[in-house]
Amino acid sequence: MIDSAAKSAINAFYWLSPYRWIDEWQKKLEARIRDEGGDWERIRRRRYRIDELYIVGWLGLAIVLLPIAWVLPTAFFILPLARAAGIVNKELGVVLFGICKISEGDKVSATPRVILLALVNYLTAGLLFALAYARVGTYQLDSAVIASPLPPSYAAVEGLSVLFTLSPAYTPLDLMTRILTMGESAFCFLFGILIISTFVNLIHLKSAPVE
Repeated sequence: MIDSAAKSAINAFYWLSPYRWIDEWQKKLEARIRDEGGDWERIRRRRYRIDELYIVGWLGLAIVLLPIAWVLPTAFFILPLARAAGIVNKELGVVLFGICKISEGDKVSATPRVILLALVNYLTAGLLFALAYARVGTYQLDSAVIASPLPPSYAAVEGLSVLFTLSPAYTPLDLMTRILTMGESAFCFLFGILIISTFVNLIHLKSAPVE
């Protein structure tokens, strides 16, 4: 019962991603061409390319937006946080239930491509949180300097510091900032567990006897 509820929640949240709508359209096209005996593998390859472009595109967008984050509206920080939530939601679906991916069914498809794209997503999430740090929050830079919010370069350091060490480079000074920083720490902790599960599955698949 818990598994079913979690799977339904993950799948429902996944529908909020624009990528899901594009891929569903491509999936139906692939199925129709397969039924007609056409070159359905061409559509499958295109689905893989769209998936990769979407993931890498978010990384590029975060890099481009970070230097100009100070001119963006404050409400904009909701978008990068929603994308970060979408990243961990999709990885949960892939690892736990074999959903939210192109080849559904297996709980984990541990291939170099899957692992590399997951690592790109992880780096992207750090920069997405950096965008949020550049728009909201109050931080202690040193004993005499307080920033509210962080300048873009400092925000990048803060986001990557939590990403790689689970510890902020600059101390949060109010409740909202602490919650935001803890949110990235929770993301990193959960995502790390999912990545480890993927690697363990890869080792298991390589060592499994051939029947």
